[in-house]
Amino acid sequence: FGAISRPILWVLVKVDSYTGNFGLAIMVLTLLLNAITFPLTQRSYASMQKVRQFKPQIDELQKKYGSDRATLGQKQMELYQKNGVNPLAGCLPMFITMPIWFALYRTLAQAVELYQQPFYFGIHDLTQPDALLFGYPLLPFIVGAQMFFQTWLQPPPEGQPQTKYMMWLMPFVFTFMMLKMASGLSIYMIVNAITRMGQQLYIRRKYK
Repeated sequence: FGAISRPILWVLVKVDSYTGNFGLAIMVLTLLLNAITFPLTQRSYASMQKVRQFKPQIDELQKKYGSDRATLGQKQMELYQKNGVNPLAGCLPMFITMPIWFALYRTLAQAVELYQQPFYFGIHDLTQPDALLFGYPLLPFIVGAQMFFQTWLQPPPEGQPQTKYMMWLMPFVFTFMMLKMASGLSIYMIVNAITRMGQQLYIRRKYK
């Protein structure tokens, strides 16, 4: 991820020269990245919302082909293809977020520019876990709660159990993973989730 982490560090240093705080620089970086990927994620959320509109047809197919999983899956895909919908589109924002997350993880772990850089609210080092919850990390639980809310906003499609399990499992996985990781990563995830939830709420209202 060096090809991504080096530009990330360059942007962080440049933004920090204006904000005077690397935590704010991480937030600005997140907003810039979301602006760049906005067209892709917008199409993804719209496609996921359209999938929900086909629930009556999916229910009919399940009644008709419920005993034949292979045929049921084929008929569902035909329905999606006919209407130009990708049932796995909801995974795209996560696939966009993860390389940036890994690159930022490497940046926070190795860049001397970020070592012992404070933020606000009692966060004294962006390269270490926060200690806001009576000496224990708080930000990872906020990340997990946001991921649960995002999954509720854009539930996985019916008839795709693997996608469903993965999307509901990810909040638990990320919360556990980030308990001992840099608070700067949690700040990135929180700001990223806020902007993504804004997109999801807009799409949810548009395709009611």
